[in-house]
Amino acid sequence: MGAMTIRGKTSAVSTDGSFARGGTAGSTTEISGRGYGETPGAGWAPTSREDRAMTLAEAGFPVYLRGTPEDREAFARHLASRLPSRTPAEVADTDRVRARVGLPPAGDTPIVVVPSNVTVQELGGTDQHPGLIAAANGGVLCMDANGLTSSHRAMVDEARDTGVARPPFEADGLPSRFALVTGASVCPCGQEPCVCDAATIKRWKRKTTVSAPVRLDMTRVTDRTEPAPSRSAVVRRRTAIAAAVSARGVRQADMTAGMVKDAGIEPAADREVDRITRQARLTGRQVLDMLRMARTLADTRSGSGTNPVRAVDIRNARQAQSS
Repeated sequence: MGAMTIRGKTSAVSTDGSFARGGTAGSTTEISGRGYGETPGAGWAPTSREDRAMTLAEAGFPVYLRGTPEDREAFARHLASRLPSRTPAEVADTDRVRARVGLPPAGDTPIVVVPSNVTVQELGGTDQHPGLIAAANGGVLCMDANGLTSSHRAMVDEARDTGVARPPFEADGLPSRFALVTGASVCPCGQEPCVCDAATIKRWKRKTTVSAPVRLDMTRVTDRTEPAPSRSAVVRRRTAIAAAVSARGVRQADMTAGMVKDAGIEPAADREVDRITRQARLTGRQVLDMLRMARTLADTRSGSGTNPVRAVDIRNARQAQSS
């Protein structure tokens, strides 16, 4: 476990899948709370909603979590354990970048936990040194939404869209494909029980909420007794999604509404879209995100990409948006 020191301050950044908390050097790598284990799957099993969110994250949809830092980091760790293995050459390329950032080798799947006080230069890099986004290539980038500016968000969004981590005002960059997990605590005090008043919590939520297709409130989870999906089921769904992308030539997260409907949608699903749109007063962007996620869930049933979107896919996608 190593900490990254930048201009005299120590940031809590994960190195090989372990997590530092509190932003001080030498922080424990233990993830405590709700029985989370130190290794993926040890004492921690995703609920059906969390499993669905991870499936969508693997397909390229950002996930926003409301909960404790331990919640967010445990989710990111389990998500990383589900990502496909990389070739030795890909691992070596990422490790070379991490060495330039000041991080030790990450192994197969890097996880970078970005502290809330990170600067734009630390996140995106400079013309001399790569940033944390590039260090997350092939893995998971886990960010605290508190303190993120529009510049931070624009930099992450550009890297997600282009697959390149580009420093500010620079034309060239480094490859960076990652699953994105952002989130914030329920309130600024972080205590149990909470000591914040309703107005403070409302202001905090407005300040820390970021736009993301997949939203999950992990504070509502009280029971983790339901069985976790098998490794073979996770791999089968991921393979089916990848095969559908290959067949269509475009990721589900990048499809237009027309593409989704051309790929097949049952009449009952079309009616469900209209019903939910009117009832929830969704914006055009929210409707498009819902359609894209429903298409992804439909693709998990077969790699051909020809399964029509069903009404249940629409409902599950909407649940992922509003959990």
